[in-house]
Amino acid sequence: MNKKPIVNMGATDQGIARRHRAFTIWYMGICLFVLLGLVSFGIDLGRLQAAKTELQRAVDAAARYGALGINNGTAVTKAITAGADNTIDADDKQALTLTASDVTTGTWNSSTRVFTPNATPANAVRVSASRQIPMLFAAALGRSRCTVQATAIAIRNVGTPNFIGLNGITAKNNASMGYNSSLGAAGGANQNSTFVMGSNAAISFVQNPVINGSVVLGPSGTFSNPTPTPSILSSPLSYPATESPPTVSSGNLNVSGITHIAGGGTKVYTNISFSNNATLVFDAPTTVYVTGNVDAAQATVITSGSGVPKDLMIRMSGGASAYFGGNNANNLTVTAQVYAPNVDFISKNNADIYGSVLFRTIDVQNNINAYYDYDSGSVVAGLGPVMLNSTQLVR
Repeated sequence: MNKKPIVNMGATDQGIARRHRAFTIWYMGICLFVLLGLVSFGIDLGRLQAAKTELQRAVDAAARYGALGINNGTAVTKAITAGADNTIDADDKQALTLTASDVTTGTWNSSTRVFTPNATPANAVRVSASRQIPMLFAAALGRSRCTVQATAIAIRNVGTPNFIGLNGITAKNNASMGYNSSLGAAGGANQNSTFVMGSNAAISFVQNPVINGSVVLGPSGTFSNPTPTPSILSSPLSYPATESPPTVSSGNLNVSGITHIAGGGTKVYTNISFSNNATLVFDAPTTVYVTGNVDAAQATVITSGSGVPKDLMIRMSGGASAYFGGNNANNLTVTAQVYAPNVDFISKNNADIYGSVLFRTIDVQNNINAYYDYDSGSVVAGLGPVMLNSTQLVR
């Protein structure tokens, strides 16, 4: 029987084997280190991306809600509040905590898409935030946290103008608000910020007006008072002339005492003239065309029978000297939707307007109170520049 020879490894061979085993262990260590790095890269990168998405969502919400407070000075407070309502789930569901330094008001130029911080009149809010996100596997490689950042800019789109003097608005003082006629009389709990005053020229008040709403100006328009901050349009407000009446005029309407016009439908008059302390009531929904003037006097009242502005539509074709009210108008009250781009509204003393109006100019020597009925809508809805009462992310 042949026996296999016994091979004895020499010292040299044993050293080679030991080096081989050491190399194998070292190589496996390197592979594990690389594998750990790849795992870290995959899992932690996903965590960072989730945190980035959630942070962007949170600053978007903060900027949009903040933009609602531009006109009344609450933009920063609103942005901080909205931030706290949003959590970063990838950061252990921590709420976004903003400070005043993270929120900046300014102007947004839609043409150049440039935000100018702290510029006036403000129309935009910028919110910037960053978070330190803890790493899981990367911590084993010496990277325990990583920073993610997000920025959002939102603008406030004001509502469609509903109280318009195209070539200027002048009064001593003003109290204005929106309301809902379906909820009853304007004021008290029945008020909102849907009122929007607009002009292409100067809006001038002797005293600071109380406006629960917004002011919009054409590119050349001005506003005499510090609040609310007006929004400047990129092009002038522009509306078509009043259409011609559908029927021939029935002549002049002279009003004294309390006069009721029944039947509803369409009425056409050349002029409507009032005696002192006269009231004109259109009992049913009516569209009234006036080719000349509405000549008011002391304590003139023009209203729909329901008290709802949309139930009385007054459309005036106007002319170079056409007017609604006049130099004898004193304590004038109107509840209607008045479309008269080529007619001047004139009141010697106080005027109360419920509904929505478009005039060439509005001139009241004393105080004017304007109440926009949201239920009736704007008399210029769908005409000219229409803006939504909302906020919009622009970056």
